[in-house]
Amino acid sequence: MEDVFMLIWIGLLGAPVLAVVIFILLRQRPFQARSVIVAGSVLLLYLAVACSGLSFVAVPVNFASFVIAYFAYSFLAVMCLRIPAKAVRILTFVIAIIPIGFGYILSTIGILGLMFIVGDYASPPNRVEQMAAGLTCRVTGWGSAGSSSGYAVGLYQSWNRIPFLERKILGVSVVQAGYSGPPQDDVSCADLFARYQNPVASALR
Repeated sequence: MEDVFMLIWIGLLGAPVLAVVIFILLRQRPFQARSVIVAGSVLLLYLAVACSGLSFVAVPVNFASFVIAYFAYSFLAVMCLRIPAKAVRILTFVIAIIPIGFGYILSTIGILGLMFIVGDYASPPNRVEQMAAGLTCRVTGWGSAGSSSGYAVGLYQSWNRIPFLERKILGVSVVQAGYSGPPQDDVSCADLFARYQNPVASALR
């Protein structure tokens, strides 16, 4: 987990700096135009894969792909400085660097929170159950003492032909501590699998 944390920490701090360096080195407009296309394609591909629920089975690869996408975004943000119209250039650049600012906050004064986030995602599951062919259920804990904590139950689909990829098709998070609302019902892998098999009946409950 330490290696994964260092990857994210270095990525959040270093990706914007590297983007500025490359922006300065690629002074010629043809090279900058091509690099914008490449960076935009990488970012769109990452977002499309993430929105579809797909991810790599190997957790470090997921973090590495995030760092690559973050660098692509940082480079596109810096490229806003090439917009000819001054007012549009300043406004677009300021808006674009807001997520980068949050990244620096998270990796500096918020580093403890970053450690918890990475730890929750990178920690091995508490329980793994094979629900059917190509369907696996994983129960993972999240949170820490002194804050909200609980567990998440996720149902994942995998394929023999592409064993390095999986897709999260259903997931539920249950708060066990640090929650002031009404008590939440426990959710098991069997419950989640039943919802997957009969989503209409589950929605009516």
